[in-house]
Amino acid sequence: MMSMILLFTFLLSSIAASFAADIIGDNMKAENPNKNGFITPDGVNINISTLQTDGHAPPQQIVNGTETDGPVGFMVGLRKNAKGAASDTNAPFCGGSLIAPRIVLTAAHCFMYSSQDDLYEVLVNMYDVTNTTGVESITLNRGVLGEDIIIHPNFGDNIVDNDVALMILPHEVTGITYAKLNEDASQVDDEFRVIGWGRKSSGGERSEILLEAEVDYVTNPQCKEVYGRFITDGMMCAARDGTGTCQGDSGGPMMLASEEGEGDPIQVGITSWGYGCAKPNFPTVYTRVSYYADWIKEMACALTGEFCPTCGASQKLMKVIVHTDNYPVETSWNVTNKCGSSSDPIMSGGDYPEDSKYSTFASVACVSEGEYEFTIGYGYYSFQYGDEEAIGGEFELSETKSLGSCTSSPTEAITPQPTQVSPTPLPTQVHLTTNAPTPSQNLRH
Repeated sequence: MMSMILLFTFLLSSIAASFAADIIGDNMKAENPNKNGFITPDGVNINISTLQTDGHAPPQQIVNGTETDGPVGFMVGLRKNAKGAASDTNAPFCGGSLIAPRIVLTAAHCFMYSSQDDLYEVLVNMYDVTNTTGVESITLNRGVLGEDIIIHPNFGDNIVDNDVALMILPHEVTGITYAKLNEDASQVDDEFRVIGWGRKSSGGERSEILLEAEVDYVTNPQCKEVYGRFITDGMMCAARDGTGTCQGDSGGPMMLASEEGEGDPIQVGITSWGYGCAKPNFPTVYTRVSYYADWIKEMACALTGEFCPTCGASQKLMKVIVHTDNYPVETSWNVTNKCGSSSDPIMSGGDYPEDSKYSTFASVACVSEGEYEFTIGYGYYSFQYGDEEAIGGEFELSETKSLGSCTSSPTEAITPQPTQVSPTPLPTQVHLTTNAPTPSQNLRH
């Protein structure tokens, strides 16, 4: 793909006055009206009470896009408590991508105002939202313990950080090409492909047909010149003059813009938030998939068996799944090797964030053969060691279970899974000018 040099400049002081007038955050909405100044990047006060919504958290759609050739296999639409065929008032409020037969990757903010009783519909093989022919509808809710819709435990609605979630489908979707997770932060291009059924302009009409468009990469340092400290390592930005995502596109994928037939579709981002729609001086912000790849794979492995590590010949896969209640800070657990000389835990967790009520946590690791003791307080669990499994737990009691047995030559070896680290610095695709910027300067490509 032809590389390009983008001329990109922002003047933060000149836009401060207009910044709070019309913020659209792909499905973001203020849950607590008292938290008005939820972010103040470099002196700019963003008021989340002004975020626009379509009755859920606000979604984003494609502006100046073109119709796809038909359904995009990995692309799904999400509806909430919907009845009948989709329409302008009953359309997908978020998008998502199938990354495995039973796993949809989407944005956490799509479920900000959900309850255990809310029914979500995943629409597979959809092209025209008004035509259900050939469309598979899969319904699920969050589950009693939040086991079917997994929201990142550190998702914060005030700063829209860690905006990633998984939907665990009740059955497999096969016969399609799944979106491949981008696990390399340096694997970016100068262009990306965005897809969705969002609005064609800010506050405008929805598209009934699935649209796609290409947008240009904007580095995090340059994005911070607009949004300040609001931009974290788990985010990435893209923009193009007059083209981009809008309300209704939230949760949808941003892909490497490879030509059709050039290999697996690689997902680099999840549509998250932004100021307005398709404004070149206000990039759209996406969740950076490579930053959360380890978390995604660990949850997927524990809950569906997908993306699990390959263990050595003398090792077995251990999985711990923990469900919190209304007091997640009280939940704690650990695993110890009863065959070893040390009583130190080889795996542990607990003191979960207060916002992670009725949530699911998971840890996986390859461990040596032996006998392992699992202890938990205040939580439900599934403890798996190889083919053995123990299930139980209480929200008021401590419980201990042991699996496996000691061998004649016990060891305490454990192969830990990679921990989440800051992504590798990205190659610069956009350059600031040395001239004094003016508000009228836009992206050039």
